[in-house]
Amino acid sequence: MSSRVRWKFWPWFAAMLAIVFAFYNMRFPFDLGRIIWHAEPVYDGQPVNYWRNILREDGRAGAISERTREELGSPKATMVLLRCVEDSDPNVRWPAVNLLGRFASPRREYAVRVLPWLIKALKDENEEVCFQAVLVIARMGPSAQEAVPELVRLYHEPDLQISHYADVALWQIDPSLALETGAWKTFTYKKWGLSAVFPAKPEQKEIPADQLGRVAVDYSFMAHHGPVSYVVVVSDYPREIIEPIPEIERYVAHIDWITHLLGGKLSLDRTIEQNGIQGHEYEFQIEDKGVIRTRLF
Repeated sequence: MSSRVRWKFWPWFAAMLAIVFAFYNMRFPFDLGRIIWHAEPVYDGQPVNYWRNILREDGRAGAISERTREELGSPKATMVLLRCVEDSDPNVRWPAVNLLGRFASPRREYAVRVLPWLIKALKDENEEVCFQAVLVIARMGPSAQEAVPELVRLYHEPDLQISHYADVALWQIDPSLALETGAWKTFTYKKWGLSAVFPAKPEQKEIPADQLGRVAVDYSFMAHHGPVSYVVVVSDYPREIIEPIPEIERYVAHIDWITHLLGGKLSLDRTIEQNGIQGHEYEFQIEDKGVIRTRLF
């Protein structure tokens, strides 16, 4: 093909290209020049700027809408969300970090891709952005090891919510480090053959049987750690009372007591073993109050 023929071909090619761009732009309206020249990532046919505006609306409203969660709920939206994590507006940043948590994973490849941005978010001057990053990192487990220095710093923050969840994240990443950071110590009570780790010296109480309307005497050991209370209770029943009752009935009685007395809803029930002794672990969701997690032996 001669140069003259090639020269005549280009206007037709340019015209066809313009038609294709125009059609695409009508179907997925956005600034093509912005994407081409700034190499912005695109998700579902829309660039970062489109999603940034949606996140900003939710951020200002204080809650992420179900529609946004559905539209940005895919791992394929990761690159767009990471760009939004760096936005100058905290009302864009905190929803972006929150949505990254929807597909948070302990897998190392997820940490390599996302963790550097989350660590930056831990240093964010906006408390909500920082808080959301702590929640996401807590779901990543040991693969978030690189975030430990920032989590230790946040553990000592005056904000109880951030401090508590930084502590939770440390337990998920490295329990031995969480023990060290919180200065947990082992306390032993020979009378009961009991050893337990507490974040502070536990307060001891004896609750007589007649005070509870029961036949058992309760001995409790409780310590507080931020917004969380840790307690070990030994219920001392007379042998002639407890032996005739099947073990399963004792567990059922405990579940009934929490669900009816405190309005709790059972969310976890599993068998456990400690020092060769079989037991059960339960978790109860108490509406508007929090969570009770118990282990019975």
